[in-house]
Amino acid sequence: MLTPDLLNFRLAQFSPYIGKPLQNRLLLVPPPGDSKIIPAKTYFDSNYLCSSLEAFAESHNIADLAIAASLWNKLYNNALIPAVLIVMTLLGIGLDTSLDNVSVVIENEAPQAIILHRLDRGTIYPPRFGQKEGSNIITITALSEFHAYIFRPLFEHLHYLINQIHALTSLSRSVMWGNTGNVCDYLYTELSNCPGKITATQEDRAMIFEQPRSPTGIGHNPLYRTVIDVSIDDSEFAKPTMVRQTCCLLFKVPHLHCCGNCPVISRDERLARAKH
Repeated sequence: MLTPDLLNFRLAQFSPYIGKPLQNRLLLVPPPGDSKIIPAKTYFDSNYLCSSLEAFAESHNIADLAIAASLWNKLYNNALIPAVLIVMTLLGIGLDTSLDNVSVVIENEAPQAIILHRLDRGTIYPPRFGQKEGSNIITITALSEFHAYIFRPLFEHLHYLINQIHALTSLSRSVMWGNTGNVCDYLYTELSNCPGKITATQEDRAMIFEQPRSPTGIGHNPLYRTVIDVSIDDSEFAKPTMVRQTCCLLFKVPHLHCCGNCPVISRDERLARAKH
């Protein structure tokens, strides 16, 4: 069966190639120290979530609750998405992120990582996983079905959270899906550096950004083209750059600024950033 030791052992070989912001997002045992651990279902209750967003906004000195919610949402995506997609792409392991299977680790009013309650609800994809270790691991041999197994609970999780935040703050759903796409873009840029994983990285990135139909097999893919390649027409710089389709709004906070892939910034500023 899938065990914490197995996942940690297999992930360790890739840690030198993955940026630190993406690491230690999936916890298989509670962390030491004073971190709060809250079941996702409790955390996303309207009253609890509203209080959490208000405390987060106050701690970050952001007056507009919707903008604070966008930053909080980015941090939540930073916790959830790497926890799921890294093991999917690099290890061929599908994890169940249903709300009842997830707790959230909170530090300084912000999400830092997730804990899965049950690994036995996971699956493996043999072309990536390799030799099957144990007879009671669910196996899926078609890549599209493997993706669907992972993205059904993941998208249900995200849809529920996004709808809750939208109801509480009026923050646009498209902004929040753009936040999810943003961390996916960064993640797959990092994973492309992992030896022997170029094909898996390309397959999964294309599924997320280039496939209009949802990987769940039902409806539209909310991550489709949330981040796109934009060519800068300049004689000194011909490399495409990645640009979000929606702005996360953080540039409206006085002490913050536009992200590097923000759609709001000018061509000249984008070119200057790309060159550096």
